[in-house]
Amino acid sequence: MSETPGTDPSRHAVPCKDRFVHNRRCAVCHDHAQRLLRLSGGRIESATKTVGDEARSAQEGDISFEFAAGRTLHGFDAAYHVLTRRLIFRLMLWPLAIPGVRAVARSLYGWSRTHRRRYTAVPVPDDVCAFHRAQFVEVESPDLSRSACDVPTYRRSTKLFLTLLGLIHLAAFTSLYVQLDVLMGSAGMLPAEEALDAMQTRLERSAEPGDDASMFDWLGETGSAMVSRFIAHPTIFWMDPSDETLRLACVAGMAMAVLVTLGLFRRIALFFCGFLYLSFVTVGGRFFWFQWDNLLIETTFCALLLPMYSWHIVLWRFNGVSRLRPPHRAAVFLMLWLLLRLYLESGIAKILPANGGWRDLSAMSKYYDTAPLATWIGWHARNLPAWWHEWETLLTLLIELVVPMFIFASRPWRWFAFIVFQSFQVAILLTANYGLFNYLSIALGFFLLDDRAYLPLVRAWRRVRTIQIKPRRRTVFSPNPIVRSLSASILTLIAMVVVCASLIEFSLVVVSNEGYRSRARVWRDVYSRYRVVNSYHLFAGMTPERHVPRIEGLSGDGEWVAYPYRFAPSDPKDVPRFAAPHQPRFDFQMWFVTLSRAGHRQQWFTNMLDRVCDDPQFVDSVFRENPFPDGVPIRLRVLADQYEMTTPEEREESGAWWKIVGTRTLIPQWECSAGRVGR
Repeated sequence: MSETPGTDPSRHAVPCKDRFVHNRRCAVCHDHAQRLLRLSGGRIESATKTVGDEARSAQEGDISFEFAAGRTLHGFDAAYHVLTRRLIFRLMLWPLAIPGVRAVARSLYGWSRTHRRRYTAVPVPDDVCAFHRAQFVEVESPDLSRSACDVPTYRRSTKLFLTLLGLIHLAAFTSLYVQLDVLMGSAGMLPAEEALDAMQTRLERSAEPGDDASMFDWLGETGSAMVSRFIAHPTIFWMDPSDETLRLACVAGMAMAVLVTLGLFRRIALFFCGFLYLSFVTVGGRFFWFQWDNLLIETTFCALLLPMYSWHIVLWRFNGVSRLRPPHRAAVFLMLWLLLRLYLESGIAKILPANGGWRDLSAMSKYYDTAPLATWIGWHARNLPAWWHEWETLLTLLIELVVPMFIFASRPWRWFAFIVFQSFQVAILLTANYGLFNYLSIALGFFLLDDRAYLPLVRAWRRVRTIQIKPRRRTVFSPNPIVRSLSASILTLIAMVVVCASLIEFSLVVVSNEGYRSRARVWRDVYSRYRVVNSYHLFAGMTPERHVPRIEGLSGDGEWVAYPYRFAPSDPKDVPRFAAPHQPRFDFQMWFVTLSRAGHRQQWFTNMLDRVCDDPQFVDSVFRENPFPDGVPIRLRVLADQYEMTTPEEREESGAWWKIVGTRTLIPQWECSAGRVGR
């Protein structure tokens, strides 16, 4: 039988036995193959790849195993069949016969071979095959190499943080939209129009004679007055406080939050997110007197100083990390400074009052009973032993007073602080509902990680798809030196101003000298209305008891029927529910009603009682159900129940999560027809 001219008969010949094939010309392949052959005890025949096989090895892998029947395996599977030629390895590696375990092991093998130089500091030899050249070149890319990680950069933390911040803004505006009408609509508890009228009245009373002339006179009388009002109380609703405008602004905030999340027009969209949320906070009154609302605005302000895009903006694709400029050190410092203040100020505020329950380690034993909106996991935590709550209190103080010192420490200490802080926030998130607070704290915590911390995750998912002989060039924006110097100076100046303002805020918490406090308030009034710098003192003093107002209506049959809350406890058998990141502001605000003697005399509370009397639709929006679906009550009354969580024995007996241990009267009767408190 004649052979076809021009063909090599040995190239297509089928081997007579199984053999192990590697590239002898590649120093890395040869070293790896010799190690495997030694482990196999010489029980397998080895061969070298031809020139054509070397070209294919760039896509197939560094080693191959050829069966006599013609089947060929590469990479992990080849190494597995070489090792299992010995009985001892066959017994040791039997779990790899499981398909799922083998898939994981195959991924780990590929990851370890790809990142061999990164973790063993092996230099790249000159005589390597196309496969290893591509792998080593990929490792040498500027933003992932060992030399690039010596100086911490925060590209990936910045991108992750901005994405999370967009999602947090989306949750904030969505949560506000579903309760906007009952909170600040024209028929709500604190109408925005009435709030603006009250602001206007205060401005007119505080204006001194001769102040009619303004630096904004060139805008005309109306324009000058509008700008002056906006500077004093920054809100877009000076233009129109109608319900339609409120809803439109909320929808616009959700749209801007989506753009921030997707990375489109991110800086502009983030600015409008912060401005619109500030507008709601300004006119929202008591419903926005929460520290996490201030934290969201301040975080958004600091985030505007982070890099958003490189010089070439591509609108139809997400901005990759390679297109993102590394944030300036001043911008990263502001984010870490905010994180430091959030924890350290809260810790210091806890130990200042002598009767706050923190010094004697009794605070956490009361915390779960008095948390504004507890969860069912909080019920289980509350019933842990007393010694655990003492250690829990001590651990909380250590986390808030000691661990923040590691925020500006070396890389290992920062990573340790990251693990502690994130675990702490997750524990809070599981036991109580605090709206956006925990999610914001978790997002800020990612600035404790520089790009080097993400290398294992990034490399585990990245695979080389093309052969690259030369190092890949990444396009990173490098501005003009004058522009770079000017922007760095501006960022540094902003950081210095923020630090000084935050020190003033903190001093107002810890300093009791009234003379100093009056002088500090003069400076505080300059920036406090914009909420860009705030003080944080969460749970400085633990509330000893939990009193929940109970609103009851009198039916025509002479029976008092309670209005059930959606999230706050209104029945002992109500299961504590998860609500965050949604914040039911009405339910949350009811927790504050009983903290002062005149809490039930506040305007929003009396307005709420009037709406309950007159508007069944309002009742359907605020409460879980309307006990008077076919009419309105004759009159109302407000009681205050003291709630405590049940013990496991009590819950097993009654099925209740709560127990009422006392009741007092806040409002004996509220005549729905007269709309006043009965005496």
